[in-house]
Amino acid sequence: MTKLLPVLLSIFIAPFVAQAITSNDDPISIHQGICDASGVVDLGQGEFAVADDELNMLLIYNGSRSGAPLYSAEISEFLNVIKHPKKKKGKLGKRKTPKIKEVDIEGATRVGDSIFWIASHGRKKSGKKASERMRIFATSIVRKDGKTSLVAKGNPYNRLFEDLLEDKRYAEYSLLEASEKSPKTPGGLNIEAITDRPDGTLLIGLRSPLYKGKALIVPLLNPAEIIQGIKAVFGAPITLTLQARGVRGLASSGGEYLIVANDPEGDSHRPALFTWDGRSTTPTALANLQFGDFNPEAVAILPDNQGGKVLMLSDDGNQQVGHDRCKDLQDLRLRRFRSVAFRHKDLNFFESTTQVP
Repeated sequence: MTKLLPVLLSIFIAPFVAQAITSNDDPISIHQGICDASGVVDLGQGEFAVADDELNMLLIYNGSRSGAPLYSAEISEFLNVIKHPKKKKGKLGKRKTPKIKEVDIEGATRVGDSIFWIASHGRKKSGKKASERMRIFATSIVRKDGKTSLVAKGNPYNRLFEDLLEDKRYAEYSLLEASEKSPKTPGGLNIEAITDRPDGTLLIGLRSPLYKGKALIVPLLNPAEIIQGIKAVFGAPITLTLQARGVRGLASSGGEYLIVANDPEGDSHRPALFTWDGRSTTPTALANLQFGDFNPEAVAILPDNQGGKVLMLSDDGNQQVGHDRCKDLQDLRLRRFRSVAFRHKDLNFFESTTQVP
């Protein structure tokens, strides 16, 4: 599938997306429990793991049907983002509830039986600093008695951005200046995606800032080491032409990549899909896609033994559920997001009739 990915997506998926996402009979699943689906990872056996970028939760769902999560975990303690109220001497009364800080998990990728998750590394919407969002961490995929769970692996790393600022090759990208702005402000720092490469290194995708109108990709060379507390090591910066969009989602398959792109500040609904060979600076745009109110946030390429599917999730936090926005619902059972899977058919046909660009 690796060499055929751009061809298959452009010929088969492009027209299918235009119909599927705007049709009343589209093959969309509705998953309960969260609204703001962000990073997603294929777990095999028809399951996927996903994070919510406003709740410090990791969940597992059946990818082929609607319904509640098969597994969920609140990971604030592991991420060390619970603020306990100070005790005042000599005073009695109601004990205050600990405050859980939002990590803003935005991307995920799988390397073997490990999943790496990355937070936005940006400030709060108000522009205030948010050290809790400086996180990259890992979980192990564990299967026991027919059930899948996620187990903490190593320790969360909170110096990734500091290490990046020390790399002189990134000085011209004004990342320090970007980190001092709200992520909704033009040029504000916002990491939203991560994916793996065949050699086990990772690619980190920034939604903002853009560099001369191009999206920035940061190669991370030692992901397994940083969760052991070793300083991050980076590769040379990569800039991609995505029609003045930033990276919102990344997926990979054997060195070929699918990119979900959108407005760098997140205020405009201009989603687009691109295929990328991992070498060129101008990924191929998939034209004529009409998403309607489907808000593509995360994407995963499933292996050929599952039918050669692409799984896409919608961030439905702003969708109306009754009289409220989905993300404002206090009862998590009422929250939901959508997923859609695109199936590749007849690989031999595409291989025999189409030249790979």
